[in-house]
Amino acid sequence: MRKKYQKIVVCPDCLKERLAPKYCAGVRCNSCSAKKTKNWLLSKQNLIDPVYKECINCKKMFRIGPSRKNRRRNCSLKCSYITRQTFYKSASWEQKVLHLKERFEKLVIKKDKDCWGWNGSLSSGYAQIAFENKPIKGSRASWLILNGKIPEGLFVCHVCNNSICTNPEHLYLGTHKQNMEDRKNCNRDPVGERNGMSKLKDEDVVKIKKMIANKTGGTKIARLFKVSPVTISQIKNGHRWNYKDRASRDLAAKEISEI
Repeated sequence: MRKKYQKIVVCPDCLKERLAPKYCAGVRCNSCSAKKTKNWLLSKQNLIDPVYKECINCKKMFRIGPSRKNRRRNCSLKCSYITRQTFYKSASWEQKVLHLKERFEKLVIKKDKDCWGWNGSLSSGYAQIAFENKPIKGSRASWLILNGKIPEGLFVCHVCNNSICTNPEHLYLGTHKQNMEDRKNCNRDPVGERNGMSKLKDEDVVKIKKMIANKTGGTKIARLFKVSPVTISQIKNGHRWNYKDRASRDLAAKEISEI
């Protein structure tokens, strides 16, 4: 007997009538719905019409999905690792760079004069790609492809200050000291509120210095800004949050030396 909250629905596959709740959105019966789901899963797993390919390492045939028909070359992660190791041991430098270039071209987003984009993985904001079984930065890969080996002790630096960019026109070789000086001149040092460990902001430090000038107690200031009294003392004595003062002093010294 049909209840008030039930309705009669007809399955479009087997044409059987059944009782279902009024709020039920599904029309198929449970058996037809299960069959349809099973067929869908089988088609996704490529079990109905399987495609086989030969592993380039162990020469065994393995089944692959339709989406990876032209990409996958090995039957397992173990074979993939052995293939990479064998290639890098036997290949010449030119072959390694050519292999790097093929993978690099798939990941880079080239533009005419602007910075190039990156579709691959990132590490600390820098483009990253594997070379000789080690991760390297995309900027180093770009330099390797265009200019060859990088001398030991030199870094690939950016003119554009864009860490993702791999445009060779925006890159140059420099020492660690030159790289740090460039970072400092471009105001990209991890100091102040740009430091990920910082609890305070530049505006907070200005307020703290005003409160110190008005002779407010350090413990009271520390409780107000939720930091240690030692931090307040170091700000007072100029041991912390003095990077702007140092920058102004350096600029003044530079102007005096030019005179």
